[in-house]
Amino acid sequence: RAVTLILFPICVALAAKGRWDELRVLTHKMLAGVTVLGLATSGVTGLLAAWIIRIVYTSAYDESAVVLRVLYLGVPGLYVATIGTFLAASMHREKRAVLAMAIGVALNIALNLWVIPRHGALGAAWVSVFSQSLVAVWLTFDAYAGLARGVRALPGEKPPLETGLELGGE
Repeated sequence: RAVTLILFPICVALAAKGRWDELRVLTHKMLAGVTVLGLATSGVTGLLAAWIIRIVYTSAYDESAVVLRVLYLGVPGLYVATIGTFLAASMHREKRAVLAMAIGVALNIALNLWVIPRHGALGAAWVSVFSQSLVAVWLTFDAYAGLARGVRALPGEKPPLETGLELGGE
């Protein structure tokens, strides 16, 4: 939440002012930062999964620890997708982000219809990691495509609103 509240307005302001090189550098830093944070969160949860399950649900659910570990492998993708989403909004590419997410959800549902009867909760966890990672990669590529063109809006769309945020060097 803090990343979104602080960095999203800066991204919008940089895009609105056409400061693409600065937005590109900030994008690199944000994606690297949330990837490291996501990997750390995933690693810590993986190490503590059995303990977390016992504290929250008792030892009767110890088997769930493996599902929790797998689900948390998707945290880096979730964090990257969050950055990708607000980069899309910063560059007025929301429709593309919605398409990526809709395809990710549709793929998740379709795969789960096949996987759950065969592999249960663990299979569903792997499907979630896969679909979330796909969305994250898609949104990242789309963000960099928008930055490469230096385009805020697609043809026929309105540019993003000004934020009123003052940036240094203006």
